[in-house]
Amino acid sequence: MPIIIRSLTPALHTAMIDQLRHSGFLMVPTRQIWIADNIRDHSWRQRSHIKRDLSLARKYAAQTEWVAGEDFSDEDFARSLFLYNQIYRGKFPEFNPDYSLSFFKTAVATGFIKFYGLRSVNFVYIIEATFVHFFGEDQIYF
Repeated sequence: MPIIIRSLTPALHTAMIDQLRHSGFLMVPTRQIWIADNIRDHSWRQRSHIKRDLSLARKYAAQTEWVAGEDFSDEDFARSLFLYNQIYRGKFPEFNPDYSLSFFKTAVATGFIKFYGLRSVNFVYIIEATFVHFFGEDQIYF
């Protein structure tokens, strides 16, 4: 069975990519990654999906809160798994891990994954997950 490490980009993961190449890994481009080099240069805000997200963030700021994974309820973990499956497993199940609820809970409890959820009226809408590993950290959103 092959080992696949996704979502690496030279701008953020040069050392990891070099180590993987040195170990014989084959590099295969899989998707586009957007990087804002200078967060103070607001040109990145001109993309339509960013404008929409920022507008929603402003509109619902008073009704939402960011919640750390350590403070997730069972319902938050269940919603996280649902969102992950809907986004990553729904379209390409053969290319994405089939995580379980117990994996998410154990990974957060041990520090292997850091979760943050955007909660509105005790309902999680978006999850940021940071996978912590030997080479640094990788973030995904679902």
